[in-house]
Amino acid sequence: MTRTTNSVPEPVGADMLGLLKTLKLGALADTLPQRAALARQHKTSHLTFLQQLLADEVSRRESSSAARRSAKAGLDPSMRIDNWRAADDLLYDRPLLEDLTTLRFIDAGHSAILLGPVGVGKTHLANALGHMAIGRRKTVLFARADKLFHR
Repeated sequence: MTRTTNSVPEPVGADMLGLLKTLKLGALADTLPQRAALARQHKTSHLTFLQQLLADEVSRRESSSAARRSAKAGLDPSMRIDNWRAADDLLYDRPLLEDLTTLRFIDAGHSAILLGPVGVGKTHLANALGHMAIGRRKTVLFARADKLFHR
C-alpha cells in the first residue's frame, strides 16, 4: 500500500458526508479536504486536526448567527464602527463615544438614544453599536425615531 505525502485534498466521500449531515456538521465538508491536506503536510496530531475542524465550525456558526441576527435587527451591514468617520466640522463628545463603544450601558441594563442634527452620522453610529452588541451575543433592534414611535 502506498501512502500519499502530497497535500492534494481528497474529496469528501458520500459516507463521510452522510455522517457529517447526521451530526448537523454538513458545512464541514467545505473545509475538510483542505484541512486534512494541511494536517498531512504539517504532520498535525489527530486531536489538533479535530480541534481545527471544530474551531472552523464554531466560527462559521457564529458568523452565520451574527448575520441572521443583524438582518433581523434591521442593521445595515455596511455601517460598522471601523468605517464611521465624523465630519471635520462635527463637534461631539469623544469620551462619550468611546464609552458608548464599550457597550457598558447595555451591561448596566440601559438603552441609548442618539440625538443630533441631520447628516452627522447618528444612523451609522447606531448601526455600528448594534453590530458590536450582536458580536457580543446581545439582542438588538434598530429603528429610526419615526418608526419607533409608530410601534
